[in-house]
Amino acid sequence: MDRSLDLQFWQAQTPAARAAAAWELALHAMKVEGQKLEQSGPNTNSVVKAAVIQA
Repeated sequence: MDRSLDLQFWQAQTPAARAAAAWELALHAMKVEGQKLEQSGPNTNSVVKAAVIQA
C-alpha cells in the first residue's frame, strides 16, 4: 500500500497540528475503550505542549 500521500500530508502540518491530531486520536481511543475522558485539567496543556516540543 502506497502511503506517500499520507507522509506528504503529515510532513506539511505544523508540529502543533500533529500534536492536536495525536491528542484527538488518544481521546478517541480512550472513549472507545470506555475510559473516562477528562480533557480539562491541570496537566492537559502541559501534555500537549510536551508533544509539540518533541515533534
